[in-house]
Amino acid sequence: LLDALAGDDMLAAERAAQQLAVVGTSAAVPRLIELFTATDTPRLAATALGGIGTRVATQALASALVDEELTARRNAAQIGLLYGGEQAIDTLMSTLRAPQVPARRHAAELLGYLSSPLALNALLRAAQGDAHPSVRQAAVWALSEIDSPRVRPALVGIAVRDPDPDVRAEAESTLQ
Repeated sequence: LLDALAGDDMLAAERAAQQLAVVGTSAAVPRLIELFTATDTPRLAATALGGIGTRVATQALASALVDEELTARRNAAQIGLLYGGEQAIDTLMSTLRAPQVPARRHAAELLGYLSSPLALNALLRAAQGDAHPSVRQAAVWALSEIDSPRVRPALVGIAVRDPDPDVRAEAESTLQ
């Protein structure tokens, strides 16, 4: 399957990625990471890594979230992390504490798309305490995607108290 994924036959590569995502084992992760980082078309390897969903696999995908621009690798990483679903949440919550602002912002956005209550506390911390307004704004939106009685009061507080007008406006719009 790994050979097919790295081959020139795109249909065979697509099938291999789908099979690896479903039945892949952690033994395939190092080669998939290599394909994800070293090729111009990282999407198939990212899909397989997301489907396998081990911590090492999701961390490799999250490492591409540092790109400010929407590169093929960052796009593939986002797709792979979303494909991984609940398996990617711990890695994304850890990424909310990364030193790079783009990584934190993209992690918050992905947690919003996953809308898992497991991410609630991490997103609350980011929305209320991250040093960068774009991260707080992304975390506010992500919180609005989570069904929890704790979200609305937090958003009301942010809408009133956040020092950044864009963050306050995001909180206000999510409350409507």
